[in-house]
Amino acid sequence: MRDTVGALIEGSASGLGYALLGASLILIVGTTGRFHFAIGVNYLLGAYAAVAASLVLPWPMAVATGVVVGGVSGALIEAGLYDRVERSAPASALLNIFVVAFALMSIAEGALRLLLSSGGGVRKVSGFSDQQIALLGVTMTKLNLWQVAYVLLALLAIQLLLVTTSAGLRVRGVRSNRELAAVHGVNPRHVNVLVFALGCAAVGGLGVFAALRTSATPDMGLTPAFYGFVIAFVTGLGRPFYHALVPGLAVGVIERMLLNLMSPAQTQVAIFGVLFLLLVVRAALANRWFVARATRRRPAVGLGGTG
Repeated sequence: MRDTVGALIEGSASGLGYALLGASLILIVGTTGRFHFAIGVNYLLGAYAAVAASLVLPWPMAVATGVVVGGVSGALIEAGLYDRVERSAPASALLNIFVVAFALMSIAEGALRLLLSSGGGVRKVSGFSDQQIALLGVTMTKLNLWQVAYVLLALLAIQLLLVTTSAGLRVRGVRSNRELAAVHGVNPRHVNVLVFALGCAAVGGLGVFAALRTSATPDMGLTPAFYGFVIAFVTGLGRPFYHALVPGLAVGVIERMLLNLMSPAQTQVAIFGVLFLLLVVRAALANRWFVARATRRRPAVGLGGTG
């Protein structure tokens, strides 16, 4: 029984990480309309920034460094790349930005492999030692507790910023109606940079925790980007970002249970299969709702004459 509870706790810790990935993408895509697949770049840059910082700083400061680098890199990608791509060809901006995001992933991975050629680019964060701890009769790792605390704090901080600050009001205005917000003096381009900084900062911190768990690798950003996008789509891009908690936790717990039955590669395939089916079901239900609503609103056409 204790092993089962421990597995559930471990799965919940991973699931909260997936939830934060999905929540960050809901915030970014739902506000800006950019399919920022290069969020994996922010993830791995945060991890490698922490690796470098841990050489001279204690590991909590290394985590903070990863958060800052993730946020700054996200803001720079939006302001320096995506915005310019959109302004150069507005009609095809959606596809062009998606292609640029994929290219960024490949470039970042290749550059890290080239710069850190020894050991295949694999690096560890210094100064952190994980250990088992007992809490309420259940054994768990210190790293899992720190990750849970980080995710909940990140979600709370973003929510407080959105509901209590003028910057958050601008974000909510653009998210609700971009054109109307612009009419009222809000600059959507500035809002885009802000949400990229927020979402990518949170993801940069997640990259640090992944590096603390094992190590930082040049290809570590690809799988989290896929997980984040699928969870964001399952949740719904138009919904509040914190709604990603439910599907994220579900994925983490199911993944942990499946690892007891199959290999990590098979587990990943199974998880993506389940999420894909959920997407199909969600799309089918949304389509049925839309058709039913349109049918109810359609005016009846009289068959009889007027005479």
